[in-house]
Amino acid sequence: MQIILFESLKEISGYKDIRSIKAWLAGLHVPLKRIGKNYAVDKIVFEQQFHKATNLNTRKTYEPKEDSEKSFLLEISHLLSRHTEL
Repeated sequence: MQIILFESLKEISGYKDIRSIKAWLAGLHVPLKRIGKNYAVDKIVFEQQFHKATNLNTRKTYEPKEDSEKSFLLEISHLLSRHTEL
């Protein structure tokens, strides 16, 4: 079982208070476990619920529809590739 410690949860969530983090995890349906004096969550459960809540699993790519957009993106990619060759 892999765990994510409370300090990491503080950084991920942006909250500083234990009550706020508990409420955030309850909204995600992730149980907070106490390990000694520290709190932690199961990494797999947290990642699954976090991806479900934020829809980070689905990655959408932009497909240009207009000819002007296609030519602009082609020109930009050409300029960027030329710049990296220098």
